Amino acid sequence: MNNSLHYVFIFFGIIVLMSSLFVLFTKSVIHAAFMLLVCFVSIAAIFVLAQADFLAVSQIMIYVGGILILLVFGVLLTNKAESERQSKSTNLIKTENYNTFLSALIGLSIFLGLLFIFTKIPFTTLEGRHFETQSIQKSNVKIEQNDEVITMDRMRTMIAERMTSSLEISAHVTSFVECDMTEIV
Repeated sequence: MNNSLHYVFIFFGIIVLMSSLFVLFTKSVIHAAFMLLVCFVSIAAIFVLAQADFLAVSQIMIYVGGILILLVFGVLLTNKAESERQSKSTNLIKTENYNTFLSALIGLSIFLGLLFIFTKIPFTTLEGRHFETQSIQKSNVKIEQNDEVITMDRMRTMIAERMTSSLEISAHVTSFVECDMTEIV
């Protein structure tokens, strides 16, 4: 990932953070739904930057196209109290916050727990790995003089890594049934 993509990733990350904070602290449900839309689209943009296009489309189709629209229709079709119908602010549904200290404490503990878990996970990158030579050396394939070794692209490298990992960590079961064939003839 080059430098400009890092800045774009940081930009969308800040948008996700700011819009989600706005969703948490706004009193208007309609404004919260709009900021939730911004948050979902920004998360989809981060998925696109991570080359996870299927997740980006799924994010938009499921969350923006389904859940957010359902939320907006639920708010629009909700019956309001008689006092709110007579007031001037007909489009405002007020919400109240209870137990903000307890909510902040729980949220902070969840955040710190996730941060602790993510710092302990050994994330590996695909850069600098040569799967072609490793697989050739493991399988004892001799490279002849006329053979051409082609380096794999990123997708094939990821697939090869997953297949090798699956082969190494999956359970191998071999079952057979022994039959006495001498009595059949």
